[in-house]
Amino acid sequence: MSSVSPRSKHVNRIARVTPLDQSPCVQTPLLTAHRTCNTGALIPKHNSFKIDWLEMTVSGVDWSDFCKFYLGLDPDLFVLEEFGRHGYADLRTYGNVQLCYTSGRLDRGVKVILPSSALDQVSVDACEIIRRGVEDGASFARIDIAFDDYTGSYSYETLQESILSPEAQELVCRFREVRPQEPVWLQGQRKGLRMGEGFVFGSGSSSRVCVIYNKRLEQEAKAIKAKEPLPDFPEDFTWWRVECRWKKAAALVLAAHIAENGLFQAGALIRGVIDFREPADGDDHHTERRPVSSWWNFILSSADIIKTGITKPVKTIEEKCQWLSTSVKKVIGQVCSIMGPDVVSAIARDGAEATTEKEWKRLRATYRPPGRIRPDLALGIPF
Repeated sequence: MSSVSPRSKHVNRIARVTPLDQSPCVQTPLLTAHRTCNTGALIPKHNSFKIDWLEMTVSGVDWSDFCKFYLGLDPDLFVLEEFGRHGYADLRTYGNVQLCYTSGRLDRGVKVILPSSALDQVSVDACEIIRRGVEDGASFARIDIAFDDYTGSYSYETLQESILSPEAQELVCRFREVRPQEPVWLQGQRKGLRMGEGFVFGSGSSSRVCVIYNKRLEQEAKAIKAKEPLPDFPEDFTWWRVECRWKKAAALVLAAHIAENGLFQAGALIRGVIDFREPADGDDHHTERRPVSSWWNFILSSADIIKTGITKPVKTIEEKCQWLSTSVKKVIGQVCSIMGPDVVSAIARDGAEATTEKEWKRLRATYRPPGRIRPDLALGIPF
């Protein structure tokens, strides 16, 4: 009986994939629902589910083959960092996509870390990445499913009543630990007001964790801390997120389910982690006999599935230059004409100093300078 090595298994499968320049893994169209957006005019009107985080490891495959087959990305896009991660000697990054591996050790495999932003920078939907991983015997460290609710059906106070009130007894879960979160601003114009609100179920060591929080407040707080303009949310806009996280053995079970069913049963998966039932009627306290709380059933009963993998490319320096020459050249000209070119030079220097080494590596890796043009080292740009 002949045996096939893990390396051969992956190479054979990858060889059947169309070359990248023929766009093999770019799914068109990808979206089945409006995507979450901070622009007021594009605020989604429907509740939605999506994969929000994915970590998995596949053994017996080279990192470059992994890029092509699992992510639909050209390996040349990735930058080799000067350090490893998670016990691996090597780390390559593309935008927020992280690949961990050890050169010459195919047995250790390749670990991919895909936060929400990274899932939109690859060319394959998260459910399809999981399906391919399950088929190849991947191990899964973490999978998150996020449910976004825009109905305004509840608030921090009503959730507090449903979760913590001994009279309501609506909460049904196996978590021993439930922690309310209600940080407030300590200074500035919002001093004394809430900068966030929500609840955390489970501890960091739990195989399952659930968080329910006010996503709108989180987005606003993030913008304020970064000293950026506030998101253009309508005044009456509400946005709450229920985020369930499955880790290790629990993530492996979830991966098998997603590989077979996608996210079509996402509501049931969340209810398997945390559920709300109507208060007990009379002396009958059997949880399974109590109907689902009306507000909980309402928000979970109708939601769209958002697909990831829309291939949001990381902008190259040429694309940034094109944007400057078309979108803001008039503004630059006006500032130079009235305030002098030194102002623009100072802004350029500040921008160069604010750019991280990781960003410089990305720009260097994708830049193909014309022979007649040399970078302006006077600005201190480390090309």
